[in-house]
Amino acid sequence: MEGQSVEYGNAAPRCTWDFQQGAPEKNMNSVGKMEPKEKESCMQKLIEDVKFSLHETLTSLEEVWDDIGIKEEEKEVRLDTVATHIQELLTEMLNEECELKAKLELNVVEYKKELEQLYHDLHLPQKPNPKTSLVALENQLRNDVDTLNKEKHDRLKWLRRIRAEEQSICVELVMTQHEINFIGTPSLEQLRELEQNISFLKSEKSNDVNSLK
Repeated sequence: MEGQSVEYGNAAPRCTWDFQQGAPEKNMNSVGKMEPKEKESCMQKLIEDVKFSLHETLTSLEEVWDDIGIKEEEKEVRLDTVATHIQELLTEMLNEECELKAKLELNVVEYKKELEQLYHDLHLPQKPNPKTSLVALENQLRNDVDTLNKEKHDRLKWLRRIRAEEQSICVELVMTQHEINFIGTPSLEQLRELEQNISFLKSEKSNDVNSLK
């Protein structure tokens, strides 16, 4: 799942919004989450703000209905419609956030699997996962996957260059090309050993040239 990312916008934890004054400041802990007391305070503030805004809106609606001449029975029907719309909106938002969380959790699992394979392929020790929020963990793992995939690509490119150079020199020296004893992505040590063999072959080529003078 190289390069895959989740479109979650500003998914970092944030405090609630003051309808009159804008967003308050946030205090985040070491793993990118709000402190429990501030989280409770922010949620309570949102509830109070929503209650105030809802009360004002419903009061204005009732005044408009009175001006129009809407009967009490019809008001009840309209209020039921308002309640339904609010509930549907909240349910839709909750479902979207739950889907986001599930997607992040799935990505974390997939990235961990891919990282495990990449660490194995590259002969590297596996790093422990950082203790952080879900969105930060998903982002970190995705970056690690991209970094190791680039490392794998670079090593294979390095190997192809070495083998091509080695083959060219072996043809000139009428020698059999060195056989490699690994499959897949070479370790850095294996690549350095192949580079040393190239240096040896170049030295042999230079000696042959000098012996013909």
